[in-house]
Amino acid sequence: MILLLVFTGLILSVYGQCPNGYHRHEQSCYAIVTFKANWFEAETMCQAAGSHLASIETDAERFYINQYIDFLHGSTYKFHWIGAFNYIDGTYMWAGSQKGLGQIPWYTNEPSRRPGEHCLKMVQASHSEFGDYECDQPEAFVCELELNSTTVH
Repeated sequence: MILLLVFTGLILSVYGQCPNGYHRHEQSCYAIVTFKANWFEAETMCQAAGSHLASIETDAERFYINQYIDFLHGSTYKFHWIGAFNYIDGTYMWAGSQKGLGQIPWYTNEPSRRPGEHCLKMVQASHSEFGDYECDQPEAFVCELELNSTTVH
């Protein structure tokens, strides 16, 4: 709980149009969080900071995030939780918008659709292609604050 409060306090400090710890690209602000958490904890931490796990809907957005992670951390963190999951019927959705994923770049042999693999990660070493994994694995994650839906003071 204390870690969540510290994380929230750091993120809520505002600099420019994006909160401190976030970096702007087009109409969104992104935070690359290296504290490892499971998917649900990561989404909760992003929400506590007024954002959500990233919904990566275009190749340009995916390439930007990939380059930003490389710039900050190189290959230190191979996986990052993003804001997509699948329901029991296998339909993948973005948690922040409840939209379907559409055409996304899958990592080799993904989605595997193994039982229990309901949350999506970006695989940094493969230019941030996506894979489905068990939601309880601790990983780094990417938060996104969409500027067109939230006013940052």
